[in-house]
This record gives sequence, C-alpha cells and structure tokens, in this order.
Amino acid sequence: SEAQRRSFGSSLEEFVISCKFNQVRCNLSTQFTWYYDGFFGNCYRFNLGDKSAVLSSTKSGKMNGLRLKLYLAQAPDM
Repeated sequence: SEAQRRSFGSSLEEFVISCKFNQVRCNLSTQFTWYYDGFFGNCYRFNLGDKSAVLSSTKSGKMNGLRLKLYLAQAPDM
C-alpha cells in the first residue's frame, strides 16, 4: 500500500533542511508531490501540484531558481 511504501524511506520534512525558489521559502506540502520508484524508493517532484500556477525562473545565478539544502544521512559501516 502507499502508506507502507512511504514508511520505508524518509519523509520530505526529515531531509529537507531548507528550500527556496526565486528567494521565496518553499511550501513542502503544496509544492512537492510524492511518488514511489521501485529502484530509488520514496521520491518527490517539485512544482507539479497546481498546474495553473507552474513556477518558472527567468534569472540565472545562485540566488535564483530552486535552492535546496538536504540532510543526507549515511548508514554506519557494518
């Protein structure tokens, strides 16, 4: 089931430390969509929630577009 698949991996809130798009803080619950991939597990798409309000960036540079800071936990060596 979807609930079981979600429980196998991390939630978006667990590994996104910060998210900004064009210098505005992202809304994790509305701007990201969860899906399950058989190889990668839990995956998230950005900017697919509201098709009438698709975000776009017209400026380049490190302060524009999608900026993510992620916590990537590493399992200890066994």
